[in-house]
This record gives sequence, structure tokens and C-alpha cells, in this order.
Amino acid sequence: MLNYLCLIVKPNSKSLTSSIIDHSKDILASCHDSIIEEKWLEINESYEILLKSNNTNELNILLQSKMPKYVDCLLVPKKNRKMKLLVADMDSTIIREETLDEIARSLGIHDKISKITNLAMDGKINFIDSLNERIAALKGVKSTDLKNVLEKKLTINSGAETLIKTMRENQCKTALVTGGFSFFAKPIGDMLGFDYVISNTLEIVDECLTGKLLRPIIDGEAKKNSLIKIAEKNNIGINQTIAVGDGENDIQMIETAGVGVGFKAKSGLQKKTTTNIINGDLTSILYIQGYKKSEFI
Repeated sequence: MLNYLCLIVKPNSKSLTSSIIDHSKDILASCHDSIIEEKWLEINESYEILLKSNNTNELNILLQSKMPKYVDCLLVPKKNRKMKLLVADMDSTIIREETLDEIARSLGIHDKISKITNLAMDGKINFIDSLNERIAALKGVKSTDLKNVLEKKLTINSGAETLIKTMRENQCKTALVTGGFSFFAKPIGDMLGFDYVISNTLEIVDECLTGKLLRPIIDGEAKKNSLIKIAEKNNIGINQTIAVGDGENDIQMIETAGVGVGFKAKSGLQKKTTTNIINGDLTSILYIQGYKKSEFI
């Protein structure tokens, strides 16, 4: 089976050296994998090796244990490399923060809410139950408080804008699919240029949160189904899709996609995917599809 091994480091760190690349080739040789071709996607930042691999699981384990921790080693299939649909989570993926935690911080109940969030993202408690519990604690919050969080507390993650612009320039559909809230997801999705935004909706009456969500609720199953439906709507095969997220409720979506990517993921998700971005930013998703940095928009 033909796969690409993509070696990626933190942008502009220039820490991907020839000696590290040679070290990766020694690991490939120990697995009896044949190198077909290789090239820089960006000098000292991203390098790709096309190889014929007999056992990618064994190779992945060796790479994770023997390569420097500041290098992301990502194995992706050669077939259907440039994807036609990108589906991305929002909180802690496209944006740096968890929106619920930021609302709670403004109310002085951040510790309580973030503890529940972390348990849910690690899969230690049911996502919908945890979501309802956190939303109930926000009853009475004013929509002006939400607007303040949107405008002053949220940060777009590095590489997100470049990722979406480059994918769309190359005829790829993009979807922001999140268990977060439309109050935040819609303006963020519009600003970045996503083709689709699917999110939960907070019930607001008289400019205040009621502590409830409107149906349908977007959980892990709904994320997976959204990926499938958007692909079908655009006549895109599942093997031409790529999904990225950070938490337990992204697992079904990531396992369904042609390529599933964990982005600085929680431990539960990291165990479920071998394609984990730890050091790079969101432009790593372009590198693993074979884009050179000179092709970024």
C-alpha cells in the first residue's frame, strides 16, 4: 500500500533538519518500507516521503517512539490525497477556546463548567448530558454577554483562515460542524468562508438564555451524519473527505471520513486516530494533502 509520511514542525521554527529526515528514513528501513520519492513542501518545516509500507501500524508506533517529540509524523494514503470536502469542529479546533467555558468565565463559574467540559471531551461523561447540565447553569445570561464573548474573548486558531481559503480555492467544500452554538458558529463560519455551518442553538427569550437548547442537538452521531449528508449532497465520495477535531464527540466523524485528523486532541481522540497534529498549526492539514507552502492562499 502506498502512503505518504509527512514530517511537520511548528511553523517558522525551522527545526526540521536533514538529520531528522535521515533518522526517519532509518526507521522506514527498519520496517523494510521502500521509499519511492521524497521532497520538501517547505524547507525546514514540512517534508514528505512516498513509501510502500507493509505495516503502517508498526511504522506509526516506531515513529511515535523514536522521532523527536517536536516533529509531527503523519501517515496518509496516497489515493485521493487532495480532498473534496473538509469538515471541521469549532471549539479548540478552528477557534482556540471552548465557548461555553468563556461564557462561564464571564459569570465567575468557569471552574465548575470547564471541569464538566473536560470530562465530556475526554469521553468520561455523556456529551449530551454534560451539555444540558452546562447550559442549564447559564440560565439568565443576556445575549449582550454572549456578544461580548464573541467579540472580545474568542481567537481564531493559527492557520485556520489559510486552510479554508486554500481548500476553497482548490474546489473543496468546507463545513463547520460543531456541538457549539450558532450565536458564535454562524459569524465565525461566515468570516472564514465556510460553505456550511451546522451547530446547536441556544434558546433565547427576551434577550436572555432560558437554560435550554433547541432541537436538534448536534452530538457525535449528528456530526458523523452531517459529514455523510454534505458529501452526498455534493456527490463527493466518503474517501474524498477529511475531518478534524479535538474531542470525544468528534470521534465518529473522524473515523467516518476518508482521513480523520486529531488537532491537539484530548487523550480519548488521540487513541482513536493515528493522524494527530500536536506541533503544527491548521495548515498541517494542507501539508498532509501535498500542498506546498507556496500554494497556500
